[in-house]
Amino acid sequence: MASSPGCWALFTEVMAREYSDAERWSIHALTVDAYGAQHPGAPSLKAARTVGAHLIRLGLVLERGLAPERGARIRTTVLDRLGEGLTWLQPPAAVDVLTIDHVSEAAEAGDHRRRVREWAEDVWRAWGPHHETIRRRLDWLAAASPPGFLDGAPGT
Repeated sequence: MASSPGCWALFTEVMAREYSDAERWSIHALTVDAYGAQHPGAPSLKAARTVGAHLIRLGLVLERGLAPERGARIRTTVLDRLGEGLTWLQPPAAVDVLTIDHVSEAAEAGDHRRRVREWAEDVWRAWGPHHETIRRRLDWLAAASPPGFLDGAPGT
């Protein structure tokens, strides 16, 4: 990932709040995925796999209804099943997209969860030119997964 020192510091502050509060923790995976998708780094196989996994989990949560806490548990499986097929996708321009700053302003857990979801939805929209590619990957993952693996995602 490529981020400024200030952005990384803010992210680690938000992470500390999530780790220390069960109510905030419930959305932790969505925080990680939004940040990862917003900071893809330079083109490489490792970056393609990492960002690809973040985008797949964003799609599962935001489009297919997977509970955010389930997203964290499927990262390894996504990489195991799709890793070699995850190619570099040209990142979107970061114009008018919410950032971790939006989340850091949350005073209480409910506001934190709402702000993380708003941020994640904004990041997901920014990746819109690649949604069809990501949806094909989601479909393949759903078809290759055992029953119940993607519980919470309609059609799986």
